[in-house]
Amino acid sequence: PLAVIAHRVSRPIQQLTAALTDFAGGDWSRRLDTGGKGAARDEVGLAVEAFNRMADQLVEHRDRLVHLTRIASWQSLARKTAHELKNSLTPIRLTVEEMQARHPASERAVMDQAVQIVVSEIESLERRVRAFSEFASEPVVRPEDLDINAVVSERVALLRRVHPEVTYDLHLDG
Repeated sequence: PLAVIAHRVSRPIQQLTAALTDFAGGDWSRRLDTGGKGAARDEVGLAVEAFNRMADQLVEHRDRLVHLTRIASWQSLARKTAHELKNSLTPIRLTVEEMQARHPASERAVMDQAVQIVVSEIESLERRVRAFSEFASEPVVRPEDLDINAVVSERVALLRRVHPEVTYDLHLDG
């Protein structure tokens, strides 16, 4: 009987230790069976549930970090590309305008039309560069009212499902 009790206590702890080791070693999919609704609510059962929650949260945070890193990389690329394009467009515009100014008046009509086409295309590219540049900048912060009662109520509703044994007493703002 003592060996059976020791086995019931040590086996879940060994499984939890193995899962923690696997998770630390890079197996981020590792979870432990909680035993369903009839599972023990002792310290080991709570530790298993905490491990599974922690693992899910870490995976979620890792995925979010990867997403934010990708966005930051794209923003950096956008910033550099916009800068390089802007540096190239300015001398092109100035050169074309200089060519127009030095062209003989007798052939000015053709040159004016050619310059207008080139300047128009440069302006189009500059608009695209500005849009690309705007993507690279941080969005404008727009504070807004928040219904904190709704947020708290929503969070507590989620907690009630996970921890039905806890009594929640909310005192929300009128």
